[in-house]
Amino acid sequence: MVPVSKQAHFKFIFNQQTYFDNRYLRLFVSDPQGVNPAYAVIASKKLGSAVCRNRAKRQLKELLRRLSKDQRCLDKMMQYDCIWIIKRRFLGASFSLLQDSILNLMQRVR
Repeated sequence: MVPVSKQAHFKFIFNQQTYFDNRYLRLFVSDPQGVNPAYAVIASKKLGSAVCRNRAKRQLKELLRRLSKDQRCLDKMMQYDCIWIIKRRFLGASFSLLQDSILNLMQRVR
């Protein structure tokens, strides 16, 4: 998976308006535009300081990296372009709870 880097790609994914929600994350998905699926992690300033936002993004990326070792999750990740938006409740949640939350979102994708 490669990162989403162009503003037009972000707009394309957001305009598809296919998203899944839970208490901790919002996941926007669309069919891949390139050969490789792309992903992005967004943490808005509502979460807190830059330290809090960066920590949350690192945690989410680590969870995704760990889950990518599971073949079922990897198959889902490789089918779509994904934008992960972190919500405020993400900051206080435990690692295992967040992992279950991500798995739940991925199961709900088509």
